[in-house]
Amino acid sequence: MSLLDVMGTSLVAGVDPVTTPLDWPDLAGYLRRRYWDNRENQARKADAAVRQRFYMGKGNTEMELVLAEVFSDPEVIRLRAQWIRHAKFNNVLRRAVNELATVYSQPAQRLVADDENNARYQQMQRRVRMDEVMQRVNRLGYLHRAVFVYPRVRKDAAGKNEPVLEVVTPDRFDAITHPHDPTLVVAISIDLNISSVTGLHRLPAHIVLSATEMIEVDSAGQFIESTIKTHSHGRIPGVLYLVDPPSGEVFDSSATDDLEAAHRAVWFENILLLKESKSATKQTLVTGDVSATARNQVDDSERSAHLQDGATATTLDRSMDLSMFRTTAQNIYETAAANHGIPPSTLAHQGVQSAEARELQRTPLKELRLQQQVPLRDVERDLAEVQSAVYAEIPDVAFDTEGWRIDFADPQTPLGQKEALEVFEHMRKLGMTSTIAWVMERNPDLTYDQAKALVESWLKDEEWRVEKMRTMQAMSGAPGMPVPGSVNPQVGKPQFGAVGDTQEAA
Repeated sequence: MSLLDVMGTSLVAGVDPVTTPLDWPDLAGYLRRRYWDNRENQARKADAAVRQRFYMGKGNTEMELVLAEVFSDPEVIRLRAQWIRHAKFNNVLRRAVNELATVYSQPAQRLVADDENNARYQQMQRRVRMDEVMQRVNRLGYLHRAVFVYPRVRKDAAGKNEPVLEVVTPDRFDAITHPHDPTLVVAISIDLNISSVTGLHRLPAHIVLSATEMIEVDSAGQFIESTIKTHSHGRIPGVLYLVDPPSGEVFDSSATDDLEAAHRAVWFENILLLKESKSATKQTLVTGDVSATARNQVDDSERSAHLQDGATATTLDRSMDLSMFRTTAQNIYETAAANHGIPPSTLAHQGVQSAEARELQRTPLKELRLQQQVPLRDVERDLAEVQSAVYAEIPDVAFDTEGWRIDFADPQTPLGQKEALEVFEHMRKLGMTSTIAWVMERNPDLTYDQAKALVESWLKDEEWRVEKMRTMQAMSGAPGMPVPGSVNPQVGKPQFGAVGDTQEAA
């Protein structure tokens, strides 16, 4: 069903669907008014762009605007603006989001049926850097409450097809919904940033992805009909990850407004902290007759000025209490973090005397992690189906989703080497793991056969060590140790280690 048919179909409850004929110029005009040229939608994108810039460690221009709003005197603003780029050492958004979005802190295991099919699936994950991309999806999804995961095929520098997996943030895409249902996504419009070597004038500014077509749109908001390309995926060739289910609209990014406000406020406090720490000084005030005093003398804490008779020097303390800036910034960050379930003790790394204590301290974050797995499990399944369809044209990574399954890693607080080995030994006794599986977990690059060969080599080395130790102990006269070359009376021939063949018996 073409996007023209979908957008022209009536979805009024209780009324049989009626399709109104549409053409591409009609649809382009609607999308231009509703999305691309809509001021409210442009403001939403601008807000998302600022949030993304703050998370990436940028935003100097935005902080200059904050100073212009707070102060009115140009000189006061100038004295503080010069510290903006030096005061960004506390990235509140990044710290909070990275603490909360931990579903992929350890790589997840994704598998499909059939060994050859699964080998191609694993190759695809390696080439698109699946683990790193999904970690970005988790983090940026929490930051923006929605991201679009877009698998596509492109030509590399050698002209060969290669798989690509992109994460598109809300400042770069529009979720096009049905005119009669604001929660029904029928297409995704992605903003493009394309330049031309040949100087072509009609460059695509957007690309619209529907369940049946991919269409480019120029900067004037008109469909480039020559670029209409149909596909048979049966769905939008991408996955829209929504942290919260739609409620009246597709997504609402205001859920992390408090973290962004905390980011601005803490950055502002750090600007004042650095500025006042530089200005905090005890100045020398000279009174009396200074006509005979030498000019341009250095007044430093390590070098005193020389005054003539009749001149008196006193000190004037112009410093401020810098602790109020640090205390205010800490209170702001801890309050905003607590809104999202991060306890202040976790931020300060308190109570980490043992792994058990830290595990209890991070219990609220583990609960949030389990909650995030619910939507991400569906996203992973949908993404595997889309990747299977999109990457079908690349033979070495083409795979089928039959038997697909995922195992989210369950990272715990790191244990000491002794405790970790004790846990492994207990799990092996219960049949929940094996030595080969443990070796492959420590070194994911090893195949099953390589890990098995490594374990066998360890066993041979251990057999050699045990044999040499027994020989050495027997030679030293250790009680109960067999004598090399002694005869076992039960079998009538030399047997190393037979019961009763001790040094004393010999």
